[in-house]
Amino acid sequence: VKSFFGMGETDEGSNVTDSGSGGEGSPTNDPLLAARMRSLRFAGRDAESLDLFVRELESSGHDDAAYRNLKRSTVEALRSILRGGGGGGAGGGAEGASSSSVDDAMALLSDSERAGGTTPESYAAVAAVLIERGRRNEAADLCEAALYASPSDGRASSSSSSEGLALLAMEAIGGQKDRPGRMRALRNAADDAARIEGTEQGEWIRSRYWTLKGKLGTKDARLLMWWNDPVRSRDNELELALEHVRRCKAEGLRPKGGALRSIVRLTGHRRRRRRGGDGGGDDDASDDDGAWDEEDSEGRTPPRPVGAKAANGGVDPRSRDVAQILLAAGEARRTGLDG
Repeated sequence: VKSFFGMGETDEGSNVTDSGSGGEGSPTNDPLLAARMRSLRFAGRDAESLDLFVRELESSGHDDAAYRNLKRSTVEALRSILRGGGGGGAGGGAEGASSSSVDDAMALLSDSERAGGTTPESYAAVAAVLIERGRRNEAADLCEAALYASPSDGRASSSSSSEGLALLAMEAIGGQKDRPGRMRALRNAADDAARIEGTEQGEWIRSRYWTLKGKLGTKDARLLMWWNDPVRSRDNELELALEHVRRCKAEGLRPKGGALRSIVRLTGHRRRRRRGGDGGGDDDASDDDGAWDEEDSEGRTPPRPVGAKAANGGVDPRSRDVAQILLAAGEARRTGLDG
């Protein structure tokens, strides 16, 4: 396997102690080498962290087996490269990654991928920076290639997939506003995440709604929930938020800030609507009221959302006791999460 590092070049000037084959950084001690690299990276010594990896890869023969034995260390090397290979300090981090460092990381990822040495964290480390740099097309391609890999692709799909990677894929796809079939691609990624977690797509989306809303925005999150009417979706979201607060209270857990903020915001909207106001101010107000999920345009009827009330015999969420809603809103304000 040819590496972007250009192995074989001498680096006598380095002041980093060679890990040495069979020593602390030997392939059988990949977790220990990764820990050493991480400690150097946290100290802003990215070039030294990266040099440890290069030396170990070289001493291990720089072959496919070396990449497979250095999976965790490869992730640390990718992170060091993305920080600029020694940028550290105030210029470190994803926001400081230059185009050349991102391209170098992509080259290392490609080398590791061909050797079968990648993990979900390998792809996630690079994809997160691509998203932050606005290179969403590349991030989406990278995540989707990992998520939907097959053995014939030279990747092991079971080792390349993770819920975190699926969420990164959805974040990247969500930013591709002109992408044909964008909602379908989001649902495919959600389906993959649900499979990894051992649940159904609809239930996974429902349980991750607040995370998805933060990553994708209100419109995409509600369409994933099949809340196609942007006006009624306010009631749907309030119902989901109240359900979340009740469940957390029963289980002794702290509710998510997004759910509490939604209760405060949407109860205010509901009270204005009952007084005859326009109920404006919703963060989805800019959505086209006639917008529908593109999958509906193909003639399919969307399933009724999990937890939706029956058309007859059920209780309209809007008839819920206002006092109960205001109690939940008061709880949100007391926790300081209503901002």
